[in-house]
Amino acid sequence: MLEDRFSVGAVPAREATVAPPPWWSYGMVWFMLSGPAIVVVAGFVTLAICIKYPDVELHETPVVAAAHAPAANPVKSATWQPGEAATVSGH
Repeated sequence: MLEDRFSVGAVPAREATVAPPPWWSYGMVWFMLSGPAIVVVAGFVTLAICIKYPDVELHETPVVAAAHAPAANPVKSATWQPGEAATVSGH
């Protein structure tokens, strides 16, 4: 018997094997793919928002140097907010 099992022309008997489940049935695959998929969807949402609501162009008046500006009417740029220091330096 031992000689038949290891003889040169002998073919080993195949054992019954169970096929592994397909790749899409593993939860870890979907977990790993969900991160990049969410980023792609977020990119398209951001693109849609940018197309629908474009930024408004601000045309600022040039800031005049303190020596040339009248003291009673300081020049305010388009980005000036109440509560900021009322300086004419523009910085």
